[in-house]
Amino acid sequence: MKKFGLLFSIIILFSQLMWGQTTYTWTGATSSDWTVSTNWNPTRSSPRSSDLLVFDKGGTLTVTSV
Repeated sequence: MKKFGLLFSIIILFSQLMWGQTTYTWTGATSSDWTVSTNWNPTRSSPRSSDLLVFDKGGTLTVTSV
């Protein structure tokens, strides 16, 4: 039974690591292209639907190519 508990814990741990969310912060100008990977910190080269996107510059942004 202890082996099953350990195996179950390892599976849960790895599944969380594989499906974890990444937080990206917008660093582009106030009028920049959404798809340019360097407009994000860290560089967003492989977008996922689970990504957390943060726009914290304040003011109004015009983000293009969404």
